[in-house]
Amino acid sequence: MKPKQEQIYFIAGEDKEALSKSPLIQRILDKGGEVLLLDDPIDEFCLQNLGEYEKKKLKNVAKGEFKLWDEDDDLQKKKEKKIKEDFKPLIDWWKKLLDKKIENIDISKRLIDSPCIIVSTEHGYSASMERIQKAQAFATQDKATAQYLYGKKTMEINPNHPAIKELREIVASGETPSPEAEETALLLWESAMLESGYTLPDPHDFALRMDRVLKYNLNLKRDEKPTPYEVVLTDDDEKKDEEKKDEEKKDDVKKDEEKKDEEKKDEEKKDEEKKDEEKKDEEKKDEEKKDDVKKDEEKKEDEKEDL
Repeated sequence: MKPKQEQIYFIAGEDKEALSKSPLIQRILDKGGEVLLLDDPIDEFCLQNLGEYEKKKLKNVAKGEFKLWDEDDDLQKKKEKKIKEDFKPLIDWWKKLLDKKIENIDISKRLIDSPCIIVSTEHGYSASMERIQKAQAFATQDKATAQYLYGKKTMEINPNHPAIKELREIVASGETPSPEAEETALLLWESAMLESGYTLPDPHDFALRMDRVLKYNLNLKRDEKPTPYEVVLTDDDEKKDEEKKDEEKKDDVKKDEEKKDEEKKDEEKKDEEKKDEEKKDEEKKDEEKKDDVKKDEEKKEDEKEDL
């Protein structure tokens, strides 16, 4: 860990490979910092209660405000203040569009490549903790508390991303943003929710939105409805169908004949086995009869000798 890194950063989730690609740690890794990747459900519980280690505070990068070790520069602070002023119209419009879906929108200090990301408040549930809590079938937490902890989320936007810049230009122009701009803003929020590890409140809406975007990318109308696929059958197609049916019929007849042959063979085999059994029984009876005759003769001889 860098000597100037004042906090021990960590992020929790289900898979280390996915965590290593999380937008939440882009800035830290870019600065050469280190982040603990926690993929065991118990890890986040432990670190939250631990608080600090060797006089360094433990910081969950998916929660609360974020600050790197080199952000105390006065010039940097002035730049950040100016960026917030420039993006205020976009933030206000976006918050109104998302309504209760989000608690707040802020300029991100975490992002480099991604347009936006979702984080929870310092005392709310991270995406990993929210998933664990929802999986508790017999959780005793009351609904009001759960709603508070689940619902307090902040969307952070990347002012350097081209999509965010373009949205700012559209809103700042003073004209009413088009439905396409609103669609883009909603899609960015939904993508941020998924990339941050949260579940979407309405996956169906997300799927419909993606469908419209895909149509647009294929130079189709966004609202174009599915139409029956037209199939034109030619004489050759009908002839092929007839030939196919004839072949299938021949195959069925052949299978029936083979089945009958097999059954006939089985019957003949059973008859042979039965005859063999009867023959053996007859031979056994003959042997027993001969033994009886022999015994009778021996008995008579014995009686004759006694006399």
